[in-house]
Amino acid sequence: MDDGLKGSNLIALNIEAKYRFATPDGVLFHEYLLPSTPEIQNCGGYVDKVLKYRAPSLREHFRKSGVTAGALADERFPILQTRSGQLDLLIWELIKQRLQQVPGSAISLFDHGCSAGEHIDLLDAMLQADPGVRASEVLNYTGLDISPLLLNAAKLLHADFPDGRFRLLQSEGAAFDLPPASVDIALSVGVINHCASPLVALTKLIAGARCATVVSIWVTSEPAGFWAFNHNGIPNYFFSAADLKFARGATGQGRYLVAAYVPESMSTQKKSYVGIGAERERHLGSYHLLYDAAGSLSLDLPNLQL
Repeated sequence: MDDGLKGSNLIALNIEAKYRFATPDGVLFHEYLLPSTPEIQNCGGYVDKVLKYRAPSLREHFRKSGVTAGALADERFPILQTRSGQLDLLIWELIKQRLQQVPGSAISLFDHGCSAGEHIDLLDAMLQADPGVRASEVLNYTGLDISPLLLNAAKLLHADFPDGRFRLLQSEGAAFDLPPASVDIALSVGVINHCASPLVALTKLIAGARCATVVSIWVTSEPAGFWAFNHNGIPNYFFSAADLKFARGATGQGRYLVAAYVPESMSTQKKSYVGIGAERERHLGSYHLLYDAAGSLSLDLPNLQL
């Protein structure tokens, strides 16, 4: 649109996603506009993960290759190379250890920010390969999410779980109630940093798990934690060492173990935070952390020195 200034123009763009149906000779006869709200798009993405995890080829892959970090790195299955896959591998190891310690007992898993419950499906594929059981046979699962749409998808996709073994809770990520030492394992994949009260959420998860808490968490090496916003306007809290000490201090004798660390400079979404330049970015990164509540897990992972 010409606003009267020479050489000045304004262009308005509208992006739509739609299915278009055409005859073999290319004549369009129907269109279906896909909803563009973030919640619906997220739901579709997580349901897609469930379907990929349930693929017979992926389950056969684990049976042949074993459940290992190498199996997750196979280029034929890019869905396994995500952050979720790396953390689910830790959860699988913990479940196996727990089954050996308390044979015949159900293992309770609290999934913080569960979305469509897709972790259940990858764990199911892993557990079928080794030790040869179904997730629905050995897990008492509780999933928490703020989205009713995602929780409904989780319920529909996991209707085969026995009554009382699959619970879903709707709550903001720091407002939930998890009594101390009430579950065996807690899991949170990239959710804690976006909660209204991140330190409250982390403290609750650590205190609530009697065996271990597994998280992906964004951190800073600066003395104090701080809030930042990404370019989509989503707030993200970067935890400091003092924050991690505080959360651990509420529980006694546990320890943080490091499964992985990814500097922000190596992130797949570089320069995504408003007002954070290269100098400050060097202080930022994300950990895959396992909090060993009793300090006695037999995992070959280094301690996080705080």
